[in-house]
Amino acid sequence: NELYWSKGVYRILEMEPSNEKLNTNKGLEVIHPEDREVALEKMTQAINLGIEYRIKKRFITANNKIKHVISSGKVIKDENNNPIKLVGIFQDITEFVETNEKMELLNKITKDVIYDWDIQDDIFIWGESFTRIFGYEVNDKPFRLENWIQLIHPIDNERLKEEWEVFLKDTNANQWNKEFRFRKSDNSYAYVEETAIIIRDSQGIPIKMIGLLRDTSVKKIISIQKKVQNQISLIFKEDKVSKNQHKHNYKHIEEDVLEQLENHIEDISPKEYIPVIILLRASGWRISDVLNLKYDNCLDSTLSGYYLCGDIQKTKVLEHRIPISSEIADVVKASISLSANTKGNTNRYLFVTESGKRKG
Repeated sequence: NELYWSKGVYRILEMEPSNEKLNTNKGLEVIHPEDREVALEKMTQAINLGIEYRIKKRFITANNKIKHVISSGKVIKDENNNPIKLVGIFQDITEFVETNEKMELLNKITKDVIYDWDIQDDIFIWGESFTRIFGYEVNDKPFRLENWIQLIHPIDNERLKEEWEVFLKDTNANQWNKEFRFRKSDNSYAYVEETAIIIRDSQGIPIKMIGLLRDTSVKKIISIQKKVQNQISLIFKEDKVSKNQHKHNYKHIEEDVLEQLENHIEDISPKEYIPVIILLRASGWRISDVLNLKYDNCLDSTLSGYYLCGDIQKTKVLEHRIPISSEIADVVKASISLSANTKGNTNRYLFVTESGKRKG
């Protein structure tokens, strides 16, 4: 019934190392009264069953302060398989626990979404802003990593998957900063920036991750509106195309052209082309399908959010619906207001030109 503490344990307990013989009673004495019963139960279970144990508990230090620790250990047996020793380590996580408590207060006032992921048990704890910003109700059902993956845009998830696995295995890595799209409860996607720190044990094994998600959708749209390139002429130029241009026989808008349009959208002229490009990127449809949208049936508002509705000509899919964000819906609403009041728009097009070669 002998107990040995390393210098690190004495340091956590704010005690000077001593030659005094220690026993189990002394070990229980420094544990917070509310945690003693569970700690003793786990330790006894480990000894009787010969299994490893891992618990969170609190110490009362010599200066009467509370220290939060993670205690883990395993049983050493003799040649006859009898338990003879229990070897364990304490990890002081007081700083992170106190940070967590501050974050809980911050959760109530911040516009960012704060989370705490217990990696060992695979359980996320979300701040109140998770509901306010993304629309999801926080309930008693455990939110796990698989639920997180389901909310990341599939393209972004695939893009970040390998990098995430490398980060998780790197025992020296502790900061994670990425941008991706995160699905909201209305099925639209928000652009978010994630900033997080990962907490590892003494072997570098990840045990906790604390981070925040910042909705940067508005910032992203503003960024999209800052650049434009000459490729816009490939799509909207009204000048006659040359014979050389005809031979290229463009069937679709190249992705790099779309990206340049997106990145320089505020400089596009005429300005009425801007909502066309926004819907191209939001829907993924062909430009012909976007230009064939009708103002009286292209937007559907439901309890679960907004949907863009139109016919996909090439595959002959009629009344196709895709979820869009409220920001994109506002663009559609503004276009509906304009087109509905345009004279001569007998075909009820969402995007209509009143004059020139493309009248109609």
